[in-house]
Order: sequence, then structure tokens, then C-alpha cells
Amino acid sequence: MKNRIIVFSDNFDRKVLNKLGCFDAIISCNRFDDCLENCRKARECERAVVICENEQIDNLVDEIKEADDTFELVEEQALLMQTAVGKILFLPCELDANHFLSQFLGQEEVFVITVFGKSRNSVKAAFEGLKAEFGISYDIITKTQFLHTVYYSKEVDEEKLRVLFGENLLSYRDEDVADAVGRVCAGVGLGICEQFTGGLVTSKLLRQANAKILESTLILENREIAKYVAENVIAENGAVSKEVAFALAKSLAKNCEVALVTLADGEGKGFVAVGGSEKIHVFSVAFEKEGFLQNFVDFALFRLLKYLS
Repeated sequence: MKNRIIVFSDNFDRKVLNKLGCFDAIISCNRFDDCLENCRKARECERAVVICENEQIDNLVDEIKEADDTFELVEEQALLMQTAVGKILFLPCELDANHFLSQFLGQEEVFVITVFGKSRNSVKAAFEGLKAEFGISYDIITKTQFLHTVYYSKEVDEEKLRVLFGENLLSYRDEDVADAVGRVCAGVGLGICEQFTGGLVTSKLLRQANAKILESTLILENREIAKYVAENVIAENGAVSKEVAFALAKSLAKNCEVALVTLADGEGKGFVAVGGSEKIHVFSVAFEKEGFLQNFVDFALFRLLKYLS
């Protein structure tokens, strides 16, 4: 492997790597021992960068250095190690990473897409095909079970990517689902009703400067649904049902342009309703119980994004 970036810090924003394409891998470490092991492997690279807390640099260098290694300070802030094979730059995470990386790795453009609704394995399989066809290198950053950002080194026709990923292609940038909604929701009056999601959908949208939330309702217990939906609808279909999700959205849409409803049973199944006064779409979802809440919130925001787009 020619180039490698190792990140050992919770305080480093990986988005600074967006314009740097000279890498074969970006590796995130949560433990010192994992970082140390990757630093040892980095000795076989032509160029490697270790981004970590300043106080960890001496500890890492002491563990991996060999007698013939040489060292120099880069602008008196970063430490450059010359090994028998290549160079390793130790970069404190609080510094301007773009400034140092641009010099050390070169200024080549890197391309990025974010995919939602696919497993990591399916995203990897698609990019393995692109690698075989175009000779690209790529790195997949999995943020949640179904949300992945991919950095890749050569431009690929956008139409080809749309064919590969369909509506699961969230955007041509590094962002989460709420960020994507924030780009397209300007001026749209939103109404939100959450049952099971505990206000998480509203909270994520409130962080978006463009979001205009006209009404937000939080349903904490199923018996509270009767305040908004006719009892016979609940009795005939159950409190957590497609019909109830539709009724909640229809009621909400009377006071806003676009209504979004989340409704789930806590056992891995739920419904998302989104729409306006003329038409409401209801989607059923089924996720594993582990990670269900995050996946369900992301799915609700994703359906809102597609409706607004």
C-alpha cells in the first residue's frame, strides 16, 4: 500500500480530507493499541499520516522507531519520520490538517458520494466493480448501519452512479440524512408527529438553518393517539398501523405544507407517513431491534428528503 492515513482522535473532522485524493486507505482507531499496530504497518508505506492528540505522538514514535530512522519538525509543529521505505507524518489533530496534508500528500481532487439504505457490503461490492473497471481507489466510511460516505480517487459518470445506487444515492457530498433535508427544505412549512422516536426527528431538523417547523407533536404513549385519530380507526387497525399513520399525517397536513409522521411498535416494525393536503404516502419499515431507533429516524428523514426533492 502506497499511502495511508491513520486517525486516532475523536476531535478530528474527517471532512477536511474531502479534497485530498492521494490515499489508499483511511483508518480510524479508537484504542491506542490499534493505532500502534497500524503505525507499525505504516512503516511499509511510501507515505503515511498519523493524526492524533499531540500528547500521543511521543508514545507512538517511541514504540515504532528504529535505529536508522531520522526525524525533522515540519514548521515546528508536526513530526516527520523518515523510514527505510518511506515517510510518516505525525500530525496533532488541533492543527490545520489541510495545510499539512496538501503539502505532504499532494493536491489531487477526491470525489465523494453518500449512500443511504444499503448495507456496507453492497456498497463495497458496487465500488469493487468500479475499481475493476476504472482503477479507482476508495474508502467507505460507515456512519450508521445503512448510511455510508464513500471517498474515491477518480471521477465516475454521475449517471453510472445513479444506475448503481438508484434512489439510495443520497448526495454527491459527505453529509447525513438531516443535512440533505436541510439543503432542500427552505421555505417549506413542516409539521412533525413523532410516536416512538421521542423527538429525535424534530431535534435533527431543528439543527438545520433552512428547516421551518410549524408544528411538532410528541406522542409518548399509544393511548394518546386517540387525541388525534378516531377511536374506530384505532380499534379496527391497531394503534401502530398504516391506517393510523395515514390519519395522523392527514390531520397534521391541515396546518402545514408537508407532514411527517413516525409510528413504531418497538419490536422492529413501524410506519412513516409523509405528504401534504393532496396526497400522503405511507411506508412500512422493518429493521433489526438493535439499532432500530437510529435506522428508523434516518429512514423517516430520507422519505421526507425524497418527497421534498
